[in-house]
Amino acid sequence: MSIAEKLTTIAENEQKVYNAGYNKGKAEGGDTDGGIETFFDSYLRDTNGYCDYMFAGKGWKNKIFKPTIDIKPVRAQNMFSLTGLTGDLAALCEQQGITIDFSNCKLFNGFSSNASGITRFGAIDISKATDTISFIYNTSLITIDKLIVSETTKYNTYAFEGCKKLTNLIVEGVIAQNNFNVQWCNNLTVESLRSIINCLQDKSEDTSGTIWKVTIGGTNYAKLESEDLEKIEEKGWVFV
Repeated sequence: MSIAEKLTTIAENEQKVYNAGYNKGKAEGGDTDGGIETFFDSYLRDTNGYCDYMFAGKGWKNKIFKPTIDIKPVRAQNMFSLTGLTGDLAALCEQQGITIDFSNCKLFNGFSSNASGITRFGAIDISKATDTISFIYNTSLITIDKLIVSETTKYNTYAFEGCKKLTNLIVEGVIAQNNFNVQWCNNLTVESLRSIINCLQDKSEDTSGTIWKVTIGGTNYAKLESEDLEKIEEKGWVFV
C-alpha cells in the first residue's frame, strides 16, 4: 500500500473510530469523552514505540486529540503527516497531561510533512536520528521550543524544505554532521541562528579534508554579526 493510500485509509476511518468511542461512552453512562479515552487506551498501548502514521491524515481534529498516556516513539515516520491537528501541539499535550518523548526515536522520515495546521512543537529530540528525510517538510510551523541533537544525528538536506514560517528554532546539543540546512526558513531569529552556532562541534583541528558546512541562506546570513561569523570560522565550519 502506498503512502497516499495509507493516509486515505486513515482519514476514512478516523470518524468511524470517533463515533464508535462516542457511542460506547454514551452506552456506558453518557460520558462521551469516556468513549474517546477507551479508544486511546486501546490505540496507544502495546505499540512498542511504533508510532508511524499515528496522527497522520486530515481526520484528526483537536477535539478528539485526547491521549491518555505518554507517547514514547522509537519510530515516528509520517507521525503527523497531513494531520488535521492545528495550532499549538505542545499546549494540546499539556492540556491532556501527557508528553511525547522522542529521546529513543531513530526514524523521522516525513515526521510532519505537509502538516499545514500545526504552529508549535515543544521539545523534539532527534539525538538518535538516523533518518530525517522531509522531517518538517512544507509546514506552517512557527516554533520548535527545543531541537535536541547529538554528534551522531544524521541530517537530510531537505529536512526543513518549505518551512517558510519557521521563526523560533532553538537547537541544543552537538552538531557534528554535515547537511544541517535551514535555507528556506528566512524568518529565523538571531537567537535561533546563534543556538545553531553554539552547537557546532569544534572541527578546527580536523585534517580529513572534509568541508564542514551548515546552510542557512543569504537572508539569515545577513542577520549575523562579525563576532558570530568569526566564531563559526574558529570552529572550522562554513555557513552559506
